[in-house]
Amino acid sequence: MDTIADPTQRPADFAIRLRSDLTIDIWHAALAHTCDGEKLTLPAADPRAAKGLKFSDVLPEKLAAATVSVRLADLAAARAALRENVLFRTPNG
Repeated sequence: MDTIADPTQRPADFAIRLRSDLTIDIWHAALAHTCDGEKLTLPAADPRAAKGLKFSDVLPEKLAAATVSVRLADLAAARAALRENVLFRTPNG
């Protein structure tokens, strides 16, 4: 859903800041693109978190980052959230 999330903001536990220019058409296109759940991507891993892994000194950097990403991801919950009803409000209405 990187096409609708604000790239300057980090997601929080319960919220993702969306782009300020998001329209209902862009929302529907992004949702259709990910509705099967196969298009979801793993979250980016903070390099500090990867360094905190046991044996991180012997792991290749990309493998350590991938390990953290997999641990952070909850793809089943993301799919469930995408199936929830949505209230779309614009600043003007």
